[in-house]
Amino acid sequence: INHDHVDRHCRHHRLHPSPALPPLAPRALGSATGTFWLFSAPFVLFCLFESVARAVRSHKVQANVSVAGEQLRKCVRRVVFNQTVVAVPVHVVLDAAMRASGVSVDPDDIPSWWVSLWHLAISVLVLEVLFYYSHRALHVWFYEPIHKIHHEFTAPIAIASEYAHPVEFVCGNMLPLAAGPMLVGAHMSTVWIWIRLAVTGTCAHHCGYQFP
Repeated sequence: INHDHVDRHCRHHRLHPSPALPPLAPRALGSATGTFWLFSAPFVLFCLFESVARAVRSHKVQANVSVAGEQLRKCVRRVVFNQTVVAVPVHVVLDAAMRASGVSVDPDDIPSWWVSLWHLAISVLVLEVLFYYSHRALHVWFYEPIHKIHHEFTAPIAIASEYAHPVEFVCGNMLPLAAGPMLVGAHMSTVWIWIRLAVTGTCAHHCGYQFP
């Protein structure tokens, strides 16, 4: 070992420390919220404007049932509440948990494509398992006090995917989504891809339309 080189390297980093890496949670929250509204906005327009709705009515699963007026406003209010009052403090805790699990935003740590693909595959598996059992528990033991709120929308729309009791929003949505990347210590670049895929899939599942 070249000890002189090691000493010079250590002195350099003491004099020129690397800049602090930005927090992880705001990036994850921004990615999830932005993807959610970007995907959901067109379906909100379908609810608000009859002329737009008519153009896609043939693709609507429940063609004679619509969501509008106070029901739509009620949905938006609860979703915004979940995404701000509930999600922000939870993401503060998740920030520490993500760092402790090895999630990084350091550009020097960006993994190869096959490692990212492997981490995505694990994240899908973890989400499926945790979502299944949390959703089953909500139906079996906690339907009346918690899960019944989510089922108020018998005609689903994309934004109703996050219309839920705060406990369900955290335990059934947020934590299963975050568990996979934390389990494998995925890089934040992979986490961004994962969040966008998962949130888009959830919105599509609830959108109430079936396009070719």
